[in-house]
This record gives sequence, C-alpha cells and structure tokens, in this order.
Amino acid sequence: MKQIGRASVAAILLVVALCCASFVGAQKQSPDDLISKARNAVSPSLMGPHHLEAQVTVVTGEKKDKGTYVLDWAATDRFREEIHLPGYDEIKVVSGTTLYRKRSADYIPARVFQLEELMNPTAALDQFQRNVARLMDDAKSDPPHGEPAVVPPLTASRNRIGKNEAECIALGLTIPQECVDAKHGWPLEVTEDMPDIDETLEFSDYSSIGGAHVSRRRRYLENGVVIIEAQIKKLFPVSQFDASTFAAPADAQQAAWCSGMMPPLREAIKAPASVSEDDFPETEVLYGLVGADGTLRRYNVIESAGPKADAAMQTLADSIHFVPATCGGKPVVSETKFAVSDMDFLPPVAEASVPVAGKDGFGNPTCQLCPVPPYTHDGFEAGIQGAVVLSAVIGQDGRAHYVRILKRLGHGLDEHAARYVKNTWRLIPARGPDGKPTAVRMMVKVKYDLGSSSSSHSA
Repeated sequence: MKQIGRASVAAILLVVALCCASFVGAQKQSPDDLISKARNAVSPSLMGPHHLEAQVTVVTGEKKDKGTYVLDWAATDRFREEIHLPGYDEIKVVSGTTLYRKRSADYIPARVFQLEELMNPTAALDQFQRNVARLMDDAKSDPPHGEPAVVPPLTASRNRIGKNEAECIALGLTIPQECVDAKHGWPLEVTEDMPDIDETLEFSDYSSIGGAHVSRRRRYLENGVVIIEAQIKKLFPVSQFDASTFAAPADAQQAAWCSGMMPPLREAIKAPASVSEDDFPETEVLYGLVGADGTLRRYNVIESAGPKADAAMQTLADSIHFVPATCGGKPVVSETKFAVSDMDFLPPVAEASVPVAGKDGFGNPTCQLCPVPPYTHDGFEAGIQGAVVLSAVIGQDGRAHYVRILKRLGHGLDEHAARYVKNTWRLIPARGPDGKPTAVRMMVKVKYDLGSSSSSHSA
C-alpha cells in the first residue's frame, strides 16, 4: 500500500486584497432539499419497529476496547437502548414522556456521548441544522458597525468521499458541514466543530429495511483520528415486542423526555478576573447537568486540558449558564456535553470589519507553527496536485478564524486543508498602524505537490 505520508505540501500565505469570491458546485437540488432528503432517507419511523445490535470498538492510542450497542425501537417515544463498554454500562428506556436511565456512573463519559451521536444519524442531521440556524442568527444580530447584516448562503458543492459522489453542504464556511450521497441522499459525513476539535461522523455500507436506509459501518473521528467504530451485526424488523422490553429498569433515574427536545445551548462565559485564556492550553470537554433555569447544577471533566484547566473550572463553574433544554417549549432539566477553551476568554472577531493584511498601515501575520497538512487518502491515490485557496481572518490570538474555501481541488483535500489551518496553525499576529497586535483578513494558499521533498512557508 502506498504511504500517504511521503507526499508533501507547500503552504504559502498570500497577502492580497480579499475578494468576495465564493464557490458553489454544480448541484441538481437545493441545499435545503438535500438536507431534508438525507433526514428522510435514514428516518427510523420509515423503518418501523426493529431490533439492532452493533459491535463497538473504542480506540485509545494503540489500544482497542470492544463493546456492544443494542437498540429496540418501537416509536420515537418508545425505545430501549443498551450500551456496554469496558468500565461502563447503561440501559436507557423511553416510554411516553419519561426517560428512565440506569448506568454504572453518575455522569456520561465522552465516548458514550460520541457513540450515541454515531448511532443516531437523524439527531446529527438535526444538530447540523440547528448550528446553521445559529450561525445565521449570529450574522443577523451582530453586523459590522454601520453596515447591513450579510448572511452567508447555504451552498452545496460536489466532492468525492471514498467511492461515492457527494454533495457537501455548508453555510459559506467549511464547518459545520454535511455531505450526502449525490444520488440517494444518504448521509456520508457530518462534521461539527468545537475549538481545536473537528468531530466527524462517517456513515458507509448502506442497506435498506422498510422504507429507510441504514449505515452498517460507522466511524467517529476527532481531527481526522478514528475514536469509535461501530459495525451493525444484526438488524431486523419486529412485529411485536415483549411488554417487558420497555419496562423501567430497577433503580433507574427519571427525566422528562420528548422526541423533539431542543438541547441546551451554552451562553458566552462571563469569567471572573482570576481565570484567563492561559488556563486552557487545550479544549476542555465536560459533562453537564443543566437545570430548567439554565444553571450548571453539576459538571464532570470528561476530556481534560490539564491540571491547570481542571482547577480553573472549579472557579469558573458558577459563571457558566445555558439556554435550557425545552420540551414543547417548556424548560426541562437535561444532560449535555460542552467545551471550554481559551477562545472563550478572547474578544470576538467581527469578520467584515477586519482590515486587509498589508494595506493601510496594517502588517502581515507570520507563521509560528504552520505544519503542512498531509494528503487525504483519495487525493493521494488520485495523484491530485495544485493549490487550495482559502480566505481567513488571522486574529489577535494568532489563530485562523472564518476559514472559507475560495478555490477547490476536490477529493477531500479542500476541507482537510481548511480544518488543518483552522485547528493547527498558530501565527504571530499582524500589527496595526498603532503598533499593536490586530486581526487582519488575508488569503491562504495550500499547495499540494506529490513530487516535492520539502515544504516551505513564507509570508
């Protein structure tokens, strides 16, 4: 097998005036139609009552632990879910408006959150739509001073994922993004972003049951690294379940439930002076129990950013609030996963009001840590060479914000380059006419070259 790592990439920062170019690939259906088609294609309601069993592999470095996932589904408000992983067991039963949950810990570990997302593609598609709506609302509510609000359009572009022709849908941004099979509408990838982390759900090996389509092979990736794999081993319709299937487990905890529950949304953190961005060298991921009033009743660190961040969270906890989860418009107690990073303590960057690098007395950022992104498997196998052109705001924090794709190569190279620049690159920020660090807009050119034996960066 060819070694992808041997391919090299030259990445060059182009300091030029930022044009208003955007890329919209050829498509036969609107992005909204593609999203609706994807959701309908995998709807469990079309499948009818069914039983599903999957073998689960949780990857930690070189270690691979085995587990199982079992689902008995009768309706959106009547199902039983069992998860058994090394060191953790859970039974969840939904009956009408009540959720019964019995588990071996008093919080939900990160891998369980991720597995539940992976096994519920309709929820992942709903979350994508909520994130898009939130980004649209943000653009409307916070326009540049003295300028009208400009909401980026929802666009679809052609790509190739494995052997599938795909339509990838995004809101003028690289992330969040949803890619569906161009012919059938089946979800292939759903990518969401947290600070420093891209979470990607991959779905493949589809088969049909009833009127729906089911991905028998699924993967959960963080920044391109496989964290969880699930392989469906049994899947069949059920004419009638035994009454005991949906009985509440002994000693189970109870919570409100509705199929259309809106999850809680973390609000901006108003941190005390004793906590700063320096306390969070990486993103800290947490479990949270959120009250109907939006307060954080309890939290557990489920992916630590280090002892300093763990200690800072003890001071910060009372400053974290949510828009509470709702069922039928009524606030309810809920459990959630949320993140805290250094980005929460930096002033927001308003994209359209940011000056262009190298003009009107504004300097240019310089690379401090700009590693080259490796080839994707498809891009390397296809022998693709050329340049992906991105636009970005390089903030005072030296990170790339508002990364957009202006020129594409396909084969997954475009999105991969954009995510890599956004999540990995660190630059020395430009300075303004006053000599102080400032955010600037610029273009970034990532050049893929199979024949090059070295890589270079210049600004």
